[in-house]
Amino acid sequence: PAMTAGAVSGERERQTLDLLLVTHTGSLRIVLGKLGESLGLMLLLILATLPAMCLVLVTGSMTLLQVLVGLCFLAVTAFAMLSVGMLCSALLRRTVAATVVTYLAVFAIGFLALLPLIGDLRTAGRMYDAVYSNTYIAAPASEPEESTLRMASFIFNPALGLLSLIAAQTGLLRGTLGNYSYTMYEMYNYLDFGGMALRCMLFMAAAGVALNLLAACFVRPRKGKGA
Repeated sequence: PAMTAGAVSGERERQTLDLLLVTHTGSLRIVLGKLGESLGLMLLLILATLPAMCLVLVTGSMTLLQVLVGLCFLAVTAFAMLSVGMLCSALLRRTVAATVVTYLAVFAIGFLALLPLIGDLRTAGRMYDAVYSNTYIAAPASEPEESTLRMASFIFNPALGLLSLIAAQTGLLRGTLGNYSYTMYEMYNYLDFGGMALRCMLFMAAAGVALNLLAACFVRPRKGKGA
């Protein structure tokens, strides 16, 4: 996030932002140009890891498509995090303040996105009780139709989204859950990890676009009341 935290605020500190604005360069173009510079470097670093990640193809445990999906997830995550820094840079005048607020915002987003997990676990528990209750055992004809449980935290939290992607591609999470919770082990089949990872990517992409559009609104200096 710090790569874009000083994109606009640094121009203000160097007093070069006004020079950009008098060239009739639109605020959105300034934001996209600053964002493209940092995002290009991040994409280069992500692509540089491709040869190392392709080593898993030798063992046959994953396909090339799965590797590319993983790289795409990292790219979308980078875009979303850079967008947070861009908004903070447009809002604040000092680079140091923008950098600190950017990291605090990223950690706050990650923490708040975990709050729906409490309700998701309760929903999972109710679904588990509905499927494996004594009533179901006594009357197999009343078995509820198998449904898919979608956890909101895995969609809004990038870390959990990455975890869901790994779980969908490897299936190793089920054995890990079995060591700690038999309930979650049984609920594994009801969790659409692939769908949650895709929705997480779509959410981060949409959030990044919205943040950049909002940042463009704060690039131009705001006029005072007497202006």
